Amino acid sequence: MKPRIGPDVPFSLDDSRVARDRAASDILFGAGFLIRRLREPRPSADAVRKIPTLEDGLRLPSFLIFDAIKPRSPGTRVDPD
Repeated sequence: MKPRIGPDVPFSLDDSRVARDRAASDILFGAGFLIRRLREPRPSADAVRKIPTLEDGLRLPSFLIFDAIKPRSPGTRVDPD
Protein backbone atom coordinates (compact mmCIF):
# COMPACT_ATOMS: atom_id res chain seq x y z
CA MET A 1 0.00 0.00 0.00
CA LYS A 2 1.31 3.48 -0.89
CA PRO A 3 1.76 6.08 1.86
CA ARG A 4 -0.86 8.81 1.74
CA ILE A 5 -1.11 12.48 2.57
CA GLY A 6 -4.41 13.86 3.69
CA PRO A 7 -7.48 11.73 3.20
CA ASP A 8 -7.21 10.76 -0.50
CA VAL A 9 -3.98 11.95 -2.13
CA PRO A 10 -1.31 9.31 -2.95
CA PHE A 11 2.32 10.29 -3.35
CA SER A 12 5.68 8.82 -4.30
CA LEU A 13 8.81 8.72 -2.17
CA ASP A 14 11.14 9.23 -5.16
CA ASP A 15 12.91 12.22 -3.64
CA SER A 16 13.93 12.57 0.01
CA ARG A 17 12.99 16.27 0.08
CA VAL A 18 9.54 15.47 -1.27
CA ALA A 19 9.14 12.77 1.38
CA ARG A 20 10.28 15.20 4.11
CA ASP A 21 7.86 17.87 2.96
CA ARG A 22 4.98 15.40 2.74
CA ALA A 23 5.82 14.21 6.26
CA ALA A 24 5.67 17.82 7.47
CA SER A 25 2.18 18.23 6.04
CA ASP A 26 1.13 14.87 7.56
CA ILE A 27 2.29 16.15 10.95
CA LEU A 28 0.22 19.32 10.52
CA PHE A 29 -2.86 17.31 9.47
CA GLY A 30 -2.33 14.88 12.34
CA ALA A 31 -2.21 17.74 14.84
CA GLY A 32 -5.54 19.08 13.56
CA PHE A 33 -4.26 21.93 11.40
CA LEU A 34 -5.78 22.99 8.10
CA ILE A 35 -3.31 24.01 5.42
CA ARG A 36 -4.67 27.12 3.72
CA ARG A 37 -1.71 27.83 1.44
CA LEU A 38 1.57 26.26 0.51
CA ARG A 39 4.42 28.25 -1.05
CA GLU A 40 7.51 26.81 -2.71
CA PRO A 41 9.97 29.69 -3.04
CA ARG A 42 12.36 29.34 -5.96
CA PRO A 43 15.42 31.39 -6.87
CA SER A 44 15.05 34.06 -9.53
CA ALA A 45 16.87 33.73 -12.85
CA ASP A 46 19.10 36.62 -11.77
CA ALA A 47 20.01 34.83 -8.52
CA VAL A 48 20.89 31.65 -10.45
CA ARG A 49 23.13 33.65 -12.81
CA LYS A 50 24.98 35.13 -9.83
CA ILE A 51 25.08 31.89 -7.82
CA PRO A 52 24.86 28.90 -10.20
CA THR A 53 24.55 26.37 -7.35
CA LEU A 54 21.02 27.70 -6.80
CA GLU A 55 19.91 26.06 -10.07
CA ASP A 56 18.68 22.94 -8.24
CA GLY A 57 16.14 25.16 -6.51
CA LEU A 58 14.42 25.74 -9.86
CA ARG A 59 13.48 22.06 -10.02
CA LEU A 60 12.73 21.40 -6.38
CA PRO A 61 12.51 24.16 -3.75
CA SER A 62 14.87 24.01 -0.79
CA PHE A 63 12.04 24.75 1.65
CA LEU A 64 8.29 25.18 1.91
CA ILE A 65 6.17 27.80 3.61
CA PHE A 66 2.94 26.51 5.14
CA ASP A 67 0.07 28.83 6.01
CA ALA A 68 -1.77 26.60 8.47
CA ILE A 69 -4.44 27.30 11.05
CA LYS A 70 -5.97 25.22 13.78
CA PRO A 71 -9.73 25.50 14.26
CA ARG A 72 -10.90 26.04 17.82
CA SER A 73 -12.96 22.86 17.76
CA PRO A 74 -13.81 20.10 15.28
CA GLY A 75 -16.35 21.23 12.73
CA THR A 76 -15.61 24.93 13.29
CA ARG A 77 -15.80 26.79 9.98
CA VAL A 78 -12.58 28.55 9.05
CA ASP A 79 -12.90 31.37 6.52
CA PRO A 80 -9.83 32.07 4.39
CA ASP A 81 -8.58 35.64 4.55
